[in-house]
Amino acid sequence: MSTVNITNLLNTKLKLRTCSHYTIETYYRFFAPEILSFYDQLIYVDCDLVVLGDISELYKLDIGNNILGAAKNYMNRFVTNYVEKLHVSPEKYFNAGVLIINTKKFIEERIREKAFELLDKREDFIMLDQDALNIVCKDKVYYIPEDWNVQWHHFEGKCDIVINKQACIDAYSAPKILHFTGKNKPWKDARLPKAEFFWKYAEKAGDFQEIIKSLSAANSVTIVNYGAALSKEKGEADYVARKGIIAKLRRFFEVWEKEGLKTSIQKGFKFLYKINKSNKFADF
Repeated sequence: MSTVNITNLLNTKLKLRTCSHYTIETYYRFFAPEILSFYDQLIYVDCDLVVLGDISELYKLDIGNNILGAAKNYMNRFVTNYVEKLHVSPEKYFNAGVLIINTKKFIEERIREKAFELLDKREDFIMLDQDALNIVCKDKVYYIPEDWNVQWHHFEGKCDIVINKQACIDAYSAPKILHFTGKNKPWKDARLPKAEFFWKYAEKAGDFQEIIKSLSAANSVTIVNYGAALSKEKGEADYVARKGIIAKLRRFFEVWEKEGLKTSIQKGFKFLYKINKSNKFADF
């Protein structure tokens, strides 16, 4: 395995925005076809996912003369309304976290240049590079099955999908690629649904104790008893986690300021009672 540093390829004159959990690295995918142009086709995947199926099956899919192969984005009402304003059909809007890229077509049709020009002009994009790709690759996309890009944040609570809902639910029950979309991530909250898939592979990645330590420091979260959680057949919500005392104190004073001292004390004691009784993470 080798890596390529492409930070110097980004044109600093362009207004490539970042927001929320979207960092500047989200634009790196645009350079992959040129760096790997000696391949006819390549697979791009985001870093916030785990591959559970045989990825060679994905590579073997024939996307024809299309520029991209991609799974449709799981659509709730908010995203549906937003995508319509982009003049893209909600039924055709795709998620850019898993892509099969036709390198020749991508380069020939100047997709990177077109997308960057669009991103430089548009300040209304919420999903940034994904929005740009949907516009510049419109009607040149082969749609792969939903289970190759299961977008998990739609299932954290009540499923909010409004388009092709049953197919998405079926894919979630047996994902080939589990994509940890959204702001919440399994390394920040190990109780989240299907978070055990991330921790299963994190345990195998180098010095696991160092990973735990670095994640705890970065997120003010201490993750304990992960071994027991990994051993369970159904690991959803089986991790035991505690937020750092600093985060809890900050929350205490926020409640005090908004709701008064009495309420903040009541909620604080309620939180401590839950921790003591269940030895599990409790929201305050």
